[in-house]
Amino acid sequence: MSAHHYVMTVQTGHGRIHTTDGVVDMSGDFTRADCYAHLLEEMTRQHGHVAVLFFALEPNRIAQTA
Repeated sequence: MSAHHYVMTVQTGHGRIHTTDGVVDMSGDFTRADCYAHLLEEMTRQHGHVAVLFFALEPNRIAQTA
């Protein structure tokens, strides 16, 4: 399992902008596209039809330098 931090910003048909972020544990066959689709579905459920303005998904762990 690997933890990833995400940020998604959407705009509704009425021009309102909403941003969500959090950490998701990605395991097995869970892909970046799966995460995007899941988040888009959740934002659509909450706000109706939306357009994605921004999406980022990065490993949550900060790399340590030697």
